[in-house]
Amino acid sequence: MTETTEAVEALRTAIAAAQDERDEAVHRALAARAFADGQIVNVPGGLIDHVIVTLADSSPMHELEEAFGPARALPRRPAPSAPRQVFFEATLPSEGSTGATLLAEVGQDGRVGRLTVRRDEL
Repeated sequence: MTETTEAVEALRTAIAAAQDERDEAVHRALAARAFADGQIVNVPGGLIDHVIVTLADSSPMHELEEAFGPARALPRRPAPSAPRQVFFEATLPSEGSTGATLLAEVGQDGRVGRLTVRRDEL
């Protein structure tokens, strides 16, 4: 794993276990050098819905796929120049569990600059 993928995995683990945005593990994970910044988005009641992070250095898509499995494309945004969005199906939680699904924005150069880590319960 690379520094970036290790930081992403730490963030996924923290988000899956977090009770709300004040969770220290989430803030420690967001402080990783691999991230330039991060934004926590909550659902009503304070639970984390998802976290958006900008990578300090963009990452080649293949590095993320090596760590998190093959990515599947989501429908393209209306603007042709908008980054393509993908999600890593292997990061979906299993039935009856809580996890953190990883989504990425992939530029035309095949590099990822921004990630969304979404707290999901199935």
